Amino acid sequence: MADTTHIAGGHAPTNTVAATAYNPVVSVDVPPGTPLAPTDDGDAAVPARAIPSAAFRCAGLASAAGAANGRVVVQPAGVLTLETAQWDAITAQSGGLTKGRPYYLSAGVAGKITRIKPSDSGEVVAEIGIALSSRDLLIRVSDPIPN
Repeated sequence: MADTTHIAGGHAPTNTVAATAYNPVVSVDVPPGTPLAPTDDGDAAVPARAIPSAAFRCAGLASAAGAANGRVVVQPAGVLTLETAQWDAITAQSGGLTKGRPYYLSAGVAGKITRIKPSDSGEVVAEIGIALSSRDLLIRVSDPIPN
């Protein structure tokens, strides 16, 4: 952890999970890093997908695995650090995240993110974050924009 004591008002970096109040029930098992969208009742979430539906407004990423019918912590912002194999399961790529590249909500598969910006008619573009390294994603979920 970086020493920030010399910075006026500085503090050690923290994982935003502790400050997150959104802890919905998920209906399916979700691995860490899964983009999640709230359902209409607000107490549940489903894997998000970049198509116009109830599941295209991503609230953030699961900060840890969640079991079906259990609660999961959704991290809406900040840096999420996962092992490269965990990111591989969410991005369908190998070797973790690609540093410096933006990641978008996948239109093809619910609960996935991709480096490829959705561009087909009927899809929406929602940037999820930018890779700081192969293991760290700076989450900055954007509002979805229709193509």
